[in-house]
Amino acid sequence: MEFLLLAFVIHIVGSSICMWLATKFSFVDLELKQVAVIVITVSLLGLLPYVGFILCTILFIVLVMRLSGCSAFDAAAVGIFTNIFVFSVVAITALSLVS
Repeated sequence: MEFLLLAFVIHIVGSSICMWLATKFSFVDLELKQVAVIVITVSLLGLLPYVGFILCTILFIVLVMRLSGCSAFDAAAVGIFTNIFVFSVVAITALSLVS
């Protein structure tokens, strides 16, 4: 159980940093505290089976739009940039562990 909690906390911290970096590459202006609130809320909702992925995607876009005042396109762009950064970090980490 402690391992799952540790993994979840690492996911929250890593995703928050990646999302904050993604806002720097887009037209969305969010503070790190706002980013952390979005990531925690979306991650908790994503734990729901079957519908969690769909609901957290919708909630992510809505929260980014509400907290930053951007358009849905810009919010979706932040989501795409965030996923690219997270994938890159995971891939680099995995490759360094294999070598």
